[in-house]
Amino acid sequence: MTHNRGWTGVLLGAALLCGWVRPFGSDPAAPRTQSPDFTSLALWHIAGEGRGRPLVHGDAVYFLSKGHEVLAVDTVSGALRWRRQTGEPGATTMGTSIVATGSVLVAGDYNLVAFARDSGVLRWRFAPHNGYAPGIYLGEAAEDVVFAGSPAGRLYAIDGESGAERWASSPVHGPAETVFQPVVVHDLVVAAYTTFSAPNAGGVAAYDRRTGAEKWRTPFVRGGGTNLPAGSGGGPVAVDDLIIAASEDGTIHAFDQGNGRIRWSIPTAAQSGESEFRPLATAGRTLAAGSLSGCVTAYDLATRLERWRYCDRDGASVAFAIACDDRNVYVPYYEGRLIAIDIDSGKERWRIGGGPDSGFNWLPAVEGDRLYVGASTAGFFAFRRP
Repeated sequence: MTHNRGWTGVLLGAALLCGWVRPFGSDPAAPRTQSPDFTSLALWHIAGEGRGRPLVHGDAVYFLSKGHEVLAVDTVSGALRWRRQTGEPGATTMGTSIVATGSVLVAGDYNLVAFARDSGVLRWRFAPHNGYAPGIYLGEAAEDVVFAGSPAGRLYAIDGESGAERWASSPVHGPAETVFQPVVVHDLVVAAYTTFSAPNAGGVAAYDRRTGAEKWRTPFVRGGGTNLPAGSGGGPVAVDDLIIAASEDGTIHAFDQGNGRIRWSIPTAAQSGESEFRPLATAGRTLAAGSLSGCVTAYDLATRLERWRYCDRDGASVAFAIACDDRNVYVPYYEGRLIAIDIDSGKERWRIGGGPDSGFNWLPAVEGDRLYVGASTAGFFAFRRP
């Protein structure tokens, strides 16, 4: 993926990928199981246009829609509890995330918009005085504080109850930088960033979760030459005492949580000079990494050796995020399919959606024996987890 300066990269990313990613057939060694399509087996369905990953909190599941909406739905019955507009500008919702903290639900659009979880009453809207568009890169929440990056190069900590800014920091002070979705790791908030230059540069930075004081900042190492792009290309995710993130050339790096030192790297399989995007997820001792080629690779975290590789038989590119639970790696593809891959064997277990008209190109929310999915064109679904 070639990062585009500002929020336009988010809106245009999928379209650019369709033109830039070379056709890719299945790996001859990839499993060929013809798994069933579970779209017709939904427990309930609400018509509409979904966007991003849903959030399950208590007995409700919350969805974003493409039309600047947040929906609260009963997890069991599928009854719509409330539906509210974010009131943000533009033809489509710009963020893809929802988080819950305290009594509020925070939706990422252009800005951050918070609603009372039980009633949907508007509680606050965060539009920063310095910077813009924190909703595009809404990250995680901890202890009633919400964290967000931005295409303005700033990382924000926002009070969950009031919407007031607690602190803001910049990994690199410059106008052409994006700070991506931050994650909370113990007392740290960690985010990857890209500085848009020729070629791109980037790295990972960690801040004190409560004060915003910078703890460490480590640039990505350019592999193979100084002219290769080294912006953010996936992650970060945390495991053990490591922060793991990918650079734009496809190399996966493990950073020491305490000091930011690079402890190890997994080289890229991309062609020299190509931009790559490798969404990351972990489960137990397994690290899963997607790619623009359509392949998902699982590595043993202890040895960094490849455990298995799954390649999409229809040649699509993996979307910007993947996720794991104790049995599956969930992989959305840009052609509108959500595929579950067995985390132990690398075999495809099932798929939802069959083409671009279905729009299953977002991550699911998994809770107990249920799977909740927002589809770009097909609406909002609950499935029993196969």
